[in-house]
Amino acid sequence: MENLKQFLALCFFKYQQPELTENTPLSTAVLLYSCAAIAIQINFHGALGASVATGVEILLTLGFLGLCVFYNKLLEEFIPLTCAVLICTSMIAGICLPFIIMLYFVKGKLALFLYYTIVSLIIWNIIVVRYLFHKILIISEMRSFILALGYFIVSYVLPFLAILIL
Repeated sequence: MENLKQFLALCFFKYQQPELTENTPLSTAVLLYSCAAIAIQINFHGALGASVATGVEILLTLGFLGLCVFYNKLLEEFIPLTCAVLICTSMIAGICLPFIIMLYFVKGKLALFLYYTIVSLIIWNIIVVRYLFHKILIISEMRSFILALGYFIVSYVLPFLAILIL
């Protein structure tokens, strides 16, 4: 429970490096991320498509984060960065899920409000990932923003488009 409080604090831009992922194994972060991703993807692709999309998403995410730490010569930061990104993203996705489900049942102005809320949560996710890149990889804010946009495209847009094409 203490770890979740630390990651929740990260979602609100309160970073504490030494305590970041001391007791959080990567497998826990990947499992939490998988659950959140499947819960969202199943609304778009069905069970099989959601499983495939989530698998592709996880592989692309781990690969992208691995390239980020390799390029910055901070390989020891792979586990802390990956755990922080995956768990914070999962928390924001958990907030987003009810809004996605409600979209199936509402129309008109309420649906528009839900779309704006979902877009706001996506922007919050990008900003949190930018913040994590900036603090953990110790890079400039502009580079961290570009990496966060790259992360969003590689981890979400590409798998979503791949499943739509297949």
